[in-house]
Formats: sequence, C-alpha cells, structure tokens
Amino acid sequence: MAAADDVMVVVLTGGPMGGKSTVKDRLQSLFGDKIYTKIPEAATALFASGLTAPAGDQSEALNELLQEMIWRYQSYMENSLIPEARRQGAKVVLLDRGVLDGAAYITGGRDELLSRMGRSLDQIMDQVDIVIHLESVVMSRPELFGPTGNIHRRETFDEAIVLEHRTRDAWHGHPKWQFIASDGGVESVVNQVVNIIQPLLFQEIERKWLLKHRPVAIESVEPQQIEQIYIRVEDGFEIRYRHIDGEYFETTKVGKGLSRIELNDDRIEAVYKAAVPHALGRIAKQRYNVADGDYKVVSVDVYSGALDGLIVAEREFFTEDQARGYYLPDWLMAAVEAEVTEDPGYKNASLALNGLP
Repeated sequence: MAAADDVMVVVLTGGPMGGKSTVKDRLQSLFGDKIYTKIPEAATALFASGLTAPAGDQSEALNELLQEMIWRYQSYMENSLIPEARRQGAKVVLLDRGVLDGAAYITGGRDELLSRMGRSLDQIMDQVDIVIHLESVVMSRPELFGPTGNIHRRETFDEAIVLEHRTRDAWHGHPKWQFIASDGGVESVVNQVVNIIQPLLFQEIERKWLLKHRPVAIESVEPQQIEQIYIRVEDGFEIRYRHIDGEYFETTKVGKGLSRIELNDDRIEAVYKAAVPHALGRIAKQRYNVADGDYKVVSVDVYSGALDGLIVAEREFFTEDQARGYYLPDWLMAAVEAEVTEDPGYKNASLALNGLP
C-alpha cells in the first residue's frame, strides 16, 4: 500500500506521446479538486528551466547524473505536494511519471537506477497504488509521432519505440499495472483512464470509534469547524449540506454498511443557506485531523450543541481489506470506548435526526 493511505497515488506513465497531458487535463476538468494533478513531470520541468540533455563523449555518464537529478526532483515534489493534496481534500494524486521512469533512460535499467539511489524495488512499488501505462502512438499510428504537446520532446522515432518497451519494463511487477493501448484513439484512451480513476474518487470506506475522552494527540492540531444539515434521509440514501471553514458542499450518499458512495458538488453557499430552515436535523463539531504515519489521517470529531460531550474518531480507507486489517495507533487506542462502525446510531444522519443513541 502507498505511503499515503488517505490519498490514492496513481502514476501515469508510458512511452513518448502516449497522451498523458490530454488525459491529465480531462481528468482535472471532470473531477475538479477530488483529483490532484499539480505535480509536474520532473524531466519536462527541469528542461523548461534551461537544463539541456547531455551530449558528446561523456553523455552516458552525464545522463545517469541527469536521471538522479530527475529522481530527486520528482521525490521532492511528491513529498511536498502530496500533503497539500490531502489538505485540499483530494482523494487521488495523479503523478505525471514516477521515479522509476528514469530507468528507461539509462543503460543499466531499473536495477542500476535503484542501486544509484539506494532504494529497493519494494520501497518504490509500495509508494504507488496504481500504475497506468499509456502506450505511445509510435506503436499503433507512427505517422502521428512528433513534438506535438511537448516542445522538449527530443526522442527520434526509433528511440521512442525503445523507450516504450523500457518504460513498461521499469514498472514491471507492480500488482496494479494497467496497460492502455493507443490503437483506439485519444478518446478511447481517456475513457479507459476515467473508468479506472472514477471508482477511486466516489467510494467511501471508513471505520468509527466512540471515544471516552479527548485524545492528547488532538491538542496540537488546528481543528476544522463543521456544520452539517440533512434535508433527506431514507434507508440507504441521504442528502446533506456541509459548511466547513467557510466553504460549502452538497453530498449525496447511497448505500449502507462499511462502504458507501459519496458525491460532492461545487461550493454552494446560497443553496446551503436556503436549505437551513427546511433541514431535518443539524450537527456541529470540530474536526481534528491527526497524522497517523506518513500522510495518513485519523479524524477526531468533538461535537457541540445537542451532542455536546460526544467524541468520535474515524479513519477512511480505499479497500475493505485495508479497513479490516487496520490497527489503531496507541494514542487512539488509549481513548477508545468501543468501535461503532456498524452501529447505525452513530451515523451522522442519525445523530442529526435522533440525537445520542
């Protein structure tokens, strides 16, 4: 599992001219702030800054140094911006290539790159949840190959074919490597990527615990101020509005149990304020998002108003296997009174309508 359990890390890779930029733009327009696409391709960013590709008798040695530089730049951007993605509420971080892509550009391939960087293959694979390989058009429609979309593209036609295969080799063995052929055209490629990404964004899997006191760990965390109102609550279906630190959301949840579907629309302050007089129920709470390892978060909700004194912790996951296999950190275990994941009385909708169980 990746280092960011509350954010799914997806690497978009492939040979030259596979459609990565088009796919990124389309995903951003479709899914907005649920997907974070602001981590640039490291090589392109460095070349845009004025760095030039090595040439001459020492080009191979210099290229190995270049790939080290790209690796370090890529790692720095990931470490800096994945926490930012989480703070913005993104569920997926889309990486325009990953650190292993550099293996396609050095003679020794993946083993040589890992050795130079002092990392193991398992360490890198575990940091990425899904790898999506977009096949280069050089394989299916060679007449389209050229610098279109990237003025820094420097590969020849023959080099592009080699890089297509070497990039596949770079990520070989990842348990969730997805290959998307280029022969169906750009719309086919985009649609296939959307079908991979969309389920990651709209499935909510969580566990909840009733706490007997405020955990010490929340005292150093700045809380979010949250108010939720419910305008429709039925068996397996609810519509709620949320006001979080000055931003407004509408959420529709469908389904019951450990996993439900959650869809958020854009900010809707006017709709929220108009719905307040018609709300079936309301809750107010402070949410403390406590780090649980690298980028992982446990949310501790301290309720106020009619629910004053209630404290509940929750943790989101991407799969039910992750949820069932999770072990509470010591700071949380010390405060837990009982797990209430399956207790309908502790669902926010029930608390809003019915009060404490």
